Amino acid sequence: MFVSLTPDQISRNWPIIKECTEDSLPPIHGESPNLLNNILQALLDSRMICWISYQYKEDGSPLIDGLGITRLDKDPLTGINQCLIYTLYAFEWSNEESWSKAFITFLKYLKEKNVGRIIGYTKIPKLAEKWVQYGGNADTTLLTMNMLW
Repeated sequence: MFVSLTPDQISRNWPIIKECTEDSLPPIHGESPNLLNNILQALLDSRMICWISYQYKEDGSPLIDGLGITRLDKDPLTGINQCLIYTLYAFEWSNEESWSKAFITFLKYLKEKNVGRIIGYTKIPKLAEKWVQYGGNADTTLLTMNMLW
């Protein structure tokens, strides 16, 4: 299953969402010391969306295997609706079918929103490999440099 979380679910689960975000987010040029608080605020007021992918274990309890945070906007130069995958995190790689179903569900959602491009960040090599397997391109390197003045 692949679902978006409500603001209440985000609030209750913020410690794990925060940890996943910290683990998967690459260094961002000009990063604010309030970055994670800003992400939380954007999630709570629906400027960003937190998604989870999960499957059910044999005992019927849910097993979350992935988490992502996205933002939809329009590229001001091209006019293309785009989805920024701000973070993507994998808890578990045991079930390829679960990941494939989540990706297909996500693509259907993006089609409904008339999204023409997906952009994402990750520093987790396995996620970049999966991205390419699903037809994406992971050849570009994100370059950042924090200025000390």
